[in-house]
Amino acid sequence: MIYFDHAASTPLHPLALKQYCESLATDFANPSSAHRLGRSLNKRVEEVRHLFLETVAAREVDYDFIFTASATEANNTIVRWIVGGSEGKNDGRIYYSCGDHPSITESIARWGGSNNGRCVEGGGKLDDLLDDLLDGLRAVFLIQVNNSSGVISDVEKIASKIKNFCPDIYVHVDAAQSFCKIPLSLRKAEIDSVTISAQKCGGPKGVAGLYLKKKRVSTFSPLLVGGGQEHALRASTVNAPAIFAWGAAVSALGSVSELEQNYRYVTRLNDLLRAQLSAKVPVVQFPFYSCSPYILLIIAPKVASDILVRHLEEREIYVASSAACSSRVKGENKTFSAMGIANSLHKHVLRLSFSPSNTEAEILEFVKNFADIYHQLLEFT
Repeated sequence: MIYFDHAASTPLHPLALKQYCESLATDFANPSSAHRLGRSLNKRVEEVRHLFLETVAAREVDYDFIFTASATEANNTIVRWIVGGSEGKNDGRIYYSCGDHPSITESIARWGGSNNGRCVEGGGKLDDLLDDLLDGLRAVFLIQVNNSSGVISDVEKIASKIKNFCPDIYVHVDAAQSFCKIPLSLRKAEIDSVTISAQKCGGPKGVAGLYLKKKRVSTFSPLLVGGGQEHALRASTVNAPAIFAWGAAVSALGSVSELEQNYRYVTRLNDLLRAQLSAKVPVVQFPFYSCSPYILLIIAPKVASDILVRHLEEREIYVASSAACSSRVKGENKTFSAMGIANSLHKHVLRLSFSPSNTEAEILEFVKNFADIYHQLLEFT
């Protein structure tokens, strides 16, 4: 089997799997319970919380870290609070990109109203648009690595520019596709909140997280209420086994040296695939180059991507025709449009995504099979 869909979900890291299995069997108590078992689990949860703060060089005096059930929940929480007016401010405009993850764009449309002039859609990257947009903004939503294209935004630099212009503008970053893959530092405390996800970096499904600047906590409005869990910032029984498993994965993947080593290795895989596929199927296009090496978007003209996906899976090769969260979108894909891909090519886009567990042999096997399938299908077009 060749699995090139790590942007949708990664396999459990071996250490995370080991921890998860052990914890499911033994860590059954509720971490909020007052007895010894509960207190012991709560202490371990706090240790993992501290690990996550250390991983992004965030000081505990500046940030809180809230465990959630998904990155979608974390993004929805911030949008509902900031855009929906729960923060107590309805003045000023909201800026976001229509190429962002649907947990941002759709929740803004629901709670902010996309046609009321307060919420401003931009293109795929914000870097070159800031000068004309900053005046009158109340909040900006950024994505460090786009989940569809892999395009990287320098969110630290953008946040610094925003805060220099006006310290009160709220800055939220979706880092679900970049956490434990591309460095992110909150040491300067320029970013107000950050979303990350376990299933994108070797952890289990059902757990994610939200960094929140502590000076914002006093006005914070939780999405889930009904309990005092997560420092009274997110009600629900704490998922201790999933948190411990994720912590094991982050301990293995989150160091600076590990990030750099994995980045170089995956870059080699990405470059190899580009070169080999260009040689065997010259018509294939690569629309983006300044991207995370973990994600590669390709356009295969004349053959629908859904058909290619089905033929590849028959050979136990797994790729995506779009982001998993948008896989059921029919017709025009707003994310692709925001990235500048012509509507006529939307049905021909494939997304490949890698991890350090992939090999050069898998790259060569994929190219061989893709070329064979593509040329066969061309005969029927």
